[in-house]
Amino acid sequence: MNVYETFSHLRKDEKGLTLIEIMVVLFIIAAFFAIALPSLNDPGREMRSEIRKLKVLTRTLRSRARISNQTLRLVLEFPNEDAEDPQYRFWVEATTERVTLLSDDQKEDIERELKDDQDVDNLFGFSLDERFFKEPKVLPMNLQFDRIEYTKLEEPIVDGKAFIHFFPSGLVEESAIHIKSPDDQFKFTLAVHPLTGEAEIVYKDVELRDMVAQ
Repeated sequence: MNVYETFSHLRKDEKGLTLIEIMVVLFIIAAFFAIALPSLNDPGREMRSEIRKLKVLTRTLRSRARISNQTLRLVLEFPNEDAEDPQYRFWVEATTERVTLLSDDQKEDIERELKDDQDVDNLFGFSLDERFFKEPKVLPMNLQFDRIEYTKLEEPIVDGKAFIHFFPSGLVEESAIHIKSPDDQFKFTLAVHPLTGEAEIVYKDVELRDMVAQ
């Protein structure tokens, strides 16, 4: 075999090796997209992740309230109806004062006696607890609060602010956070247990009274 034949033989081997390498790379890329694309295209994946974060937060709040001997509250805020960029926000507030949960009638009585610059929701000296968030967190645009239910209130909260209290004794205000996508395709219920602070996630809309009855 002369030098030219040897060179030609090597070139053929190189071409064959390069083709195999390309095929292997293409196979790996195809396998990656086959696995990754279903997850990336699943709009409920990010939603479920956010719901699980709220679940963890409720458990943490109960523990922190007991350790710090403070009353904490999770604040859930609905946007104003005329807001150009409606945002559903939440944050944590704390106080060292003794807190009493007020009924709707009690709030109305107190509000009549308050001055114009006073707010019944700020009676107990609550302030932003920066141990959790430096500023209010915003729900992703594909999620929004639908309503907040309480066992002690007849009607759910559907606007303004809702509060879920976590007491130093370990008790938690029994409640349910209803969250949904703007198109109502996805609905979630996060029910907070009064004794453990654990939040049960249900991947559909369930009334609080139905969950309590179970």
